Amino acid sequence: MTQLIDVVRRCAPRARPEYIEAFENGQELFERYGVTTPLRLAHFLAQVMHESGRLTVVREDMRYRTSRMMQIFGVGRHSARVTQAEAKALAGKPESLAERVYGLGNPRKARELGNTRPGDGWKYRGNGLMQTTGRGAHRRLGKSVGLGDMFERDPTRVTYFKYALLPALAEWKEAGCNAMADRNDIRAITKAINGGYNGYKDRVAQFNKLWPLLRDKRKPAESWKAAKVDPATKTLQRNLVKLGYELKVDGRFGPKTAGAVRDFQARNGLVKDGIPGPITLEAIKVRLAAPAYAEAPETAADGVPDGAKPTAVGVGGNVVSQTVNRAAESIQEQVNQLAPYVDVIPIIKTGAAILAVVSTGLIIYGLWRQFGSSLFSRRPPVPQ
Repeated sequence: MTQLIDVVRRCAPRARPEYIEAFENGQELFERYGVTTPLRLAHFLAQVMHESGRLTVVREDMRYRTSRMMQIFGVGRHSARVTQAEAKALAGKPESLAERVYGLGNPRKARELGNTRPGDGWKYRGNGLMQTTGRGAHRRLGKSVGLGDMFERDPTRVTYFKYALLPALAEWKEAGCNAMADRNDIRAITKAINGGYNGYKDRVAQFNKLWPLLRDKRKPAESWKAAKVDPATKTLQRNLVKLGYELKVDGRFGPKTAGAVRDFQARNGLVKDGIPGPITLEAIKVRLAAPAYAEAPETAADGVPDGAKPTAVGVGGNVVSQTVNRAAESIQEQVNQLAPYVDVIPIIKTGAAILAVVSTGLIIYGLWRQFGSSLFSRRPPVPQ
């Protein structure tokens, strides 16, 4: 395996000197946090490269153009729900924007980030290699790495060369990303680090640049072949086989498994991204529990061997309705568990009813957004 610092210099030629110095002196830290295998290093660096702009970004700039602001913080994208009119007014005003989306101007996000005082949104905006955000994260990670409240008192310390790797590695370990990297699950890692899937394609692109440089040349070149067997992937493969797909049940998510997932998604009106997210997995369960709704086409789909005729076809709206029904039934079961107590504490009855209505509504809304974007929108699909 190539020396890590050489890989960093090659993939981030304009890296800031403090970051380069941090990696030059970071061997002991990588060992302490268990980021030592090629897969773990490649996935860690892929996230860092994206979050830090190839090691060129110290703090989140917040000088977003109106269009970019709407993509990140707009209605349906972020809890801030910034409107077009607001975006135009906030363009070129980084401190005001930070307060609006991370600070007290967005109470929900402020509580989540631990931003409790005026100015916290700007003071604790994205910071360092993993763009640590929020007073709470600065406090928590400082304590986690044995530095007390240093990062909370002075956020600029997060990017000092002798500290720069610490909060990034602590966040990585805290989120359980080593195990995700062992499974080669970049989608789960992105969700853990970002909280969503912003920049997902670039994170994948960064990984694909890093992996050939970091992999063990004595082992298979493909990252998925180097991954550990994943029980969840085995279950997915078994279910796809039951639906007629010719796959090897080996617990490794390779191109044939991704092709089968894409084919299933295409046949059932889902976002065709090859990623087995919650909606896709639930749709597979529904399909397995129901008879075939239509005969599969004669032409084999991408990733499916010629001659294979998967029965996973044509469920469409039935998947939506049955998935919603299952979710609603699950919520109703939780409400029913409260039933014996309604005579003792009347308020529970009201709370249970509200829980049922609100939760079911949120699930239906989420499913509508998922299926609506795939069936009626021309916008690029987002990972599930």
